[in-house]
Formats: sequence, structure tokens, C-alpha cells
Amino acid sequence: MRIFIGIPIPDSVRSKIWDCADAIKMQNETAAKAVSNFRWVDSRCYHITLLFIGEAQPEKVARIRKKIREIELPPAFRVDLGPIGRFPPRKGPPRVLFAALKSGAEGCISIYRKVSIDFEEFAERKEFVPHITLARAKKRTARTARSESRTSGSATGSTNALPIEQLFSGRFDVTRIVLYESKLGSDGPRYREIESYDLALRGEL
Repeated sequence: MRIFIGIPIPDSVRSKIWDCADAIKMQNETAAKAVSNFRWVDSRCYHITLLFIGEAQPEKVARIRKKIREIELPPAFRVDLGPIGRFPPRKGPPRVLFAALKSGAEGCISIYRKVSIDFEEFAERKEFVPHITLARAKKRTARTARSESRTSGSATGSTNALPIEQLFSGRFDVTRIVLYESKLGSDGPRYREIESYDLALRGEL
């Protein structure tokens, strides 16, 4: 099975994110063209990835579950969603659109550092940027590439036309992390919680 460690998003916040993403797509014709080359993530799949582990046999999953239980996780914290972001962040056509965090990124990074110490082989080789993936670019064909080169700087293949200042409305408390199983299907991935791990609680957040 394919597994990863992540932070779950409450249902009420998922709905708000989905509504904001819809507003971006419907804002105007130019924005609609800018996002037409993306496949949008089902709101049921929203989460913040901490560590992608990949394929693991049941014996390895059992060892990973035990190892996570032994990690001294940091206290619970609050997250506020921020503006839309993109990967790569500057040059070239964007491959991923995401909801950034206005606050709470430090808490996510703290958990990531704790977890990555015990799972160093799966840690990011680049800077860890906590985010909620909204959409991924569809595969580019030769025809698409020619179209993008003719319309360079316009809506196609660029987020210049997107309302980057758009803020996602949503605040939630991070009180646990989850070991997920990712099942790939014809309509995209589906995630199943294997085990949940509570963060230390501390008074009012």
C-alpha cells in the first residue's frame, strides 16, 4: 500500500476552501482560462502532507505505526489559511496550485522536523512548505506546448491572470496527525486513515 503522514482538514474548512476555489474559477473569463489546464482536487482529499513514504508492505506499516507512536509530538496549534500559491514559485508554467498558510506554518514545520528525524530517508531534499494542494496541471501535449508558447504571459500556462491576492477563508486547530493510505483510482486518489496520533494539548488555542 502507498502511505503518507499528514494533517487532516476539518469538514467545515474543506467546504470553505472548495467555495473559495470555485470563486477563483468563476471570477472572470480570463481566470477561467488560466485554470482550465488544471485538474482540481476533490475536497474530500484536502490535507497538509508532512511526509510521503510511498509503497510499504504490512510488516513495514506496522513498524512505522509503532515508530510514530514513540515520537514526542509538539503541542496543538492553530492554522489560518492565506493566499493561493503555486509550484514552482516563480519561473515556468505552474504545476501545482495550493492554499498557503497565513499562520500556523511554524507548527507544521515543527511536526515535520520531529517526524523527519525518525524517517530521514523520506524527508524533503528541499525546503518544506506546508500547504493544501488545490489543483495539479494536466499533462501537456505538444499542441498545448505550442499554444502556450504563442500565448506566453497570458492566461494559458500562467497564474498571472489568477487573483493571487485571493485569501482562503478558514481557521482550524491542529490537534492530531494521521498515517494515511492512498488508493489510486480512475477518478483520482482516495485516502483512508490508518492511525491517528494526538498532539499535546495546551489550554485555549
